[in-house]
Amino acid sequence: MSGLSEQEQLEWRLLAEKSTNDDFRRALFVNPPEYYSYFKKEHHTELEIMRWELEQIRSSDVVLLNLDGINDSVGTHIELGYINAINSTQPKTIFVVAFGGNDFKSLHPWIRESIFRHEPTMNAAINYIVDYILL
Repeated sequence: MSGLSEQEQLEWRLLAEKSTNDDFRRALFVNPPEYYSYFKKEHHTELEIMRWELEQIRSSDVVLLNLDGINDSVGTHIELGYINAINSTQPKTIFVVAFGGNDFKSLHPWIRESIFRHEPTMNAAINYIVDYILL
């Protein structure tokens, strides 16, 4: 979320949550900027936010990832590493379904390998999640 306005942080996530796909809307969404805002600064430490977000990820089945601006998002890189650690050491899988990004092939190989599925648009990613993950 680095470098994005509060509205930009929320906008695409709210669009995804309000998707017209009824099967997708039944999923429980966790939209981090709705809980911890870097603009309101109601948190006491950055560790509080980090641990909270990582716990939300650990208890998730799917993470929808917007690749626009990924190279500037240290937090997203840490989250992907955390997901990889869970997926390789725990008896569960957290599916990372990504969309966007100007050139998927130009991403760092570790980022590409952290993504279960990449689609060009958010709607295509949502359709994939509904058709193949939310069974």
